[in-house]
Amino acid sequence: MRSYAFDLDGTLCEENGNFESFKTQEDWHNYYKDCKPITKTINSLRFLYSAKRRIIIWSSRRSEDFAVTKKWLEQNRVPFHELVLGKLRVDFYVDNNSLKAEDL
Repeated sequence: MRSYAFDLDGTLCEENGNFESFKTQEDWHNYYKDCKPITKTINSLRFLYSAKRRIIIWSSRRSEDFAVTKKWLEQNRVPFHELVLGKLRVDFYVDNNSLKAEDL
């Protein structure tokens, strides 16, 4: 079975916060629970899921954000097999298997 890893912020949901003003974990949770979904990407993900592809949501969010993240995914009907938080915090990933959402 082919597998796909989807980033969350900026890929499945819009990024539009004033992050410098966030002081507490509650600030982050309030932001995460209200993020606007990116429907086009989520629809592509749903298609892949229905085609029996393994879907992994892989985000740089911290482990403390697991519950609010999982709830957002469920509320927005984003199907997935695995949710992984805590990837490397870098500006760019260089990978020979990278895809853009519009290429799916």
